[in-house]
Amino acid sequence: MVIALKDWIKRQLDSLISVQITLPHNDHADLVIQSWNGYKIYIHLLNQIPKTRNIRKNLHEASEIGVGTLFLVDSGIIPADGNRAKIDEWAHALHNLTGERLYATRTVKGVPEVFQVHLEPHNNGEHMAWHGPLVEFNKLRFFKTTLREPRPAKGDWFVADFGGGSFWRNTDYRSFRAKRDAEIPRQRQTHWQTWEAYGQTWAGMADENSRQRQNGNGANGAYQSPSPTSAITDYLEVCFKLLGLETTANKDTVKAAFRKLAIVYHPDTSELPDEEATNKFHALNKAYDYIKTARGWN
Repeated sequence: MVIALKDWIKRQLDSLISVQITLPHNDHADLVIQSWNGYKIYIHLLNQIPKTRNIRKNLHEASEIGVGTLFLVDSGIIPADGNRAKIDEWAHALHNLTGERLYATRTVKGVPEVFQVHLEPHNNGEHMAWHGPLVEFNKLRFFKTTLREPRPAKGDWFVADFGGGSFWRNTDYRSFRAKRDAEIPRQRQTHWQTWEAYGQTWAGMADENSRQRQNGNGANGAYQSPSPTSAITDYLEVCFKLLGLETTANKDTVKAAFRKLAIVYHPDTSELPDEEATNKFHALNKAYDYIKTARGWN
């Protein structure tokens, strides 16, 4: 049974000692938190790409009356774990607003989750997405912060977050990422380049192949297939193999294989050691996300 995200988040928030009540919505937000200490927080659930000016508007309207703001972003509109991209203003604004992290939502086996995402600076102005730990819902902070970048969202705002340390600054975590990236060198070569604001897909090498089919890229406009040894082709094959499938598998077959393996590898249901199950489950998720993006199934 799939649990509705908003209802699930409301139950988690109501379980906090500091929260008096969580209201389903009002004219300004998807959820409204009233604390025992007297402060109020507006929560916005973003399932499509927001405009930076709308983010600023939400912050301004709430801060003007002493209300904090917290944004939760659907994982479908942010890069998959380990993918690189040039990040738009709205993502920079939300990332800087709560200590260099986004709060993202997803549903695993019908159960919602909220997790942290850090955008690590990379080469050529790009950022790499690092997906971090799940939010445990044992703390809710209300505070004032100054946002200096990006300029369209600049200002002093009341915000909220779930506390917790900066997981991306942990030495063990960075070592883990470096080791994993070294084990999958092709993945470092394959990255998404930019955000197509109105297409709601990460556009990069996979989408370039599609554009070439439409526009032509060879002599007399004829389409030339990408080299079979290209990074996009190689890594896509790896992803299909992780799901035990051939690259000719259709959307329904891929989805069924993913769900079957998710039960095997999810830390809550797997018979494997926790660390091994977690690593394999994350690899499975990344492979599935990559296939969906490459095939345009998002």
